[in-house]
Amino acid sequence: MSKKVDLVASLMTDMKKQPKETARPELPDKVRPARSRSRVGKSFVGGYFPPEVAKQVKMLAVEQDTTVQSLTGEALNYLFAAYGKPQIAPSRK
Repeated sequence: MSKKVDLVASLMTDMKKQPKETARPELPDKVRPARSRSRVGKSFVGGYFPPEVAKQVKMLAVEQDTTVQSLTGEALNYLFAAYGKPQIAPSRK
């Protein structure tokens, strides 16, 4: 039979053996991840919807041989038109 090991004591011993963390370098107040060139000068517009909505939009994009982004632009242009605003969202049409 093997000897039972006290896990808590074992972990505490291991923690004491580890070297202390070195100080992390100071980071600027606002650190932004690098953007791809296609996103420069653009902003994200989105929302949270039930999974069925996401699935249906993706299926429609495949059926129409386009992207979800292009369909979103098309939908926004319909919305803008309905409210008498210029249709300025990029879309495939």
